[in-house]
Amino acid sequence: MQKITIDAGLSCPNRNGTISTGGCIYCNARGSGSGAHAKGLSVTDQIIQGKRALSKRYKAKKFIAYFQSFSNTYGPFDRLKNLYEQALAIENVVGLSIGTRPDCVNEPILKLLQGYADNYLVWIEYGLQSANDSTLAFINRGHDVTCFKKAVHATRSSKRKKSPPA
Repeated sequence: MQKITIDAGLSCPNRNGTISTGGCIYCNARGSGSGAHAKGLSVTDQIIQGKRALSKRYKAKKFIAYFQSFSNTYGPFDRLKNLYEQALAIENVVGLSIGTRPDCVNEPILKLLQGYADNYLVWIEYGLQSANDSTLAFINRGHDVTCFKKAVHATRSSKRKKSPPA
């Protein structure tokens, strides 16, 4: 199993003016991504190319779509849902790994992702570049440690309770 890095062309509140326009101190203009979206590659195209390369190099048979660049829960709900479902519709894609910021998750997104977790692997990767609020301010992160803790708690709380066997 291998992760296929996806550039979905999303943004970040720390770049688009919602929080800031400069981004974090370490993030480049492509959000540390590949730039594949800017080259016109759809999520489907990126996965197909990734599958081909990773199958050849590592003999991978299963894949996880890794939405990596920028904040991949930051956007209109319907657009995010469409992007995730494009990835999951491709043969041998068995899950999603979604990189995001702790201040870019909400209940509808968590419920959507939890719904996928019934049939797929779902990983949420929250960027916490420091557990020190003054460092987070220095690197222009735009959130604090409490925000991270709240996001993790909300994510854990969104897990569905399995019904006991009948």
